[in-house]
Amino acid sequence: MAQITVVYKDFEEMKAVARELLKGEQAAPAQGQEQTAVPVQSTSACQPAPSPAAPVQQAVPTTAPSYTREDLSRAAITLMDKGLQAQLQQLVQSFGVNSLMELPPEQYGNFATALRGMGAEI
Repeated sequence: MAQITVVYKDFEEMKAVARELLKGEQAAPAQGQEQTAVPVQSTSACQPAPSPAAPVQQAVPTTAPSYTREDLSRAAITLMDKGLQAQLQQLVQSFGVNSLMELPPEQYGNFATALRGMGAEI
């Protein structure tokens, strides 16, 4: 099935197009042909409709992501490059350790989430 989206600059233009379309509706469809209704997307306040996009299907994770010490180190380095060394050290200490090397693996997920909260891409 094809979908057509029509956007009008204002209500008056929409009425004019509708009148033109209805002029052609006076004649009955030829035998063996059926009329098909075309859905028209309406927008409020005559704003342009967003471009239609293909539906995006995303896989829903069924397990928590796992991180390695190297993943955390790379993310931490990007924060250090942004001048956030002091905040990063406070974060490490908030996990009860003095360095990333001391962080227990079961805390990697929580630490990754905290790094993301500071702006790291992980």
